[in-house]
Amino acid sequence: MRPDPCRESAARFDVAGRYLGSERLGSGHIHETWRGRFATPEGVRSAVFQRLNRNVFPDVCALTANLLALTRALRQGWGAEAARRVLRVVETRAGGVLLHDARGDCWRCFDFIEGSRSIDRVGDPGDAFAAARAFGDFARRLARRPPRLAEVLPGFHHTPARLARLEQAARLDPRARRA
Repeated sequence: MRPDPCRESAARFDVAGRYLGSERLGSGHIHETWRGRFATPEGVRSAVFQRLNRNVFPDVCALTANLLALTRALRQGWGAEAARRVLRVVETRAGGVLLHDARGDCWRCFDFIEGSRSIDRVGDPGDAFAAARAFGDFARRLARRPPRLAEVLPGFHHTPARLARLEQAARLDPRARRA
């Protein structure tokens, strides 16, 4: 049996309850992600633990500052119900939101949003439509009060360049997917 990768981190984040264990969440496209479960007097609650990929994101502090700026911007101007659906970053018991473990790995933690789901591959057009609608809503809300973001990956936040590449790919249609 493999050791639980979240056990050490779970004890150091400010999550209420007795740690029960974790299971992998999604396939980990960039970061490795787990859903940790905690026993509380109200029942079992979950938190999301991520081991950050420092090969892709060497500046985890700038990455985290961007995440905090985005979640803060999304909460502003929303009603209480909608704000509950915005990701909430959990602090460590020592303060701060990043945790460096004994192996040198860097972790972050979020409240698990009940009812949410993660898909690795689009199964049907409805999934693609839902993802596009969510991304459009995300972009529309941020356009009202765009936060200042650090450039963690050069060109990553340059939406006009991404849109131009998408339009070019649609024009060229190298894999005959446009239809």
